[in-house]
Amino acid sequence: MPEKQGIIRNEDGTFPKGVSGNPAGRPKGPTLKEWVRRRLLEMTDEERKEFLKGVPLELQWKMAEGNPAQDLTSGGEKILQIPIYGGQSIQGHDGDAKDIPAQKKD
Repeated sequence: MPEKQGIIRNEDGTFPKGVSGNPAGRPKGPTLKEWVRRRLLEMTDEERKEFLKGVPLELQWKMAEGNPAQDLTSGGEKILQIPIYGGQSIQGHDGDAKDIPAQKKD
């Protein structure tokens, strides 16, 4: 089929040296990421608040802070994560809601 389209490829499906699979390059204009960023910057505070109502809190956090760092040093070993609630570490628990201490009322 590639021969019909005039695409030159090696037998293993890769392109030979000096041959591009996308000779025209990326289309002109902003990327989707750039377009969305510009759109969000143009929104009023009220429009942003309304928009964020439909975005999960975890995703809002990632939008603001970026993805959390990934551990690359464990060598594949399971890492014991210690949840922190209210500034206190809860040893030996897996983060279930039942493990969260009740808030003290003043």
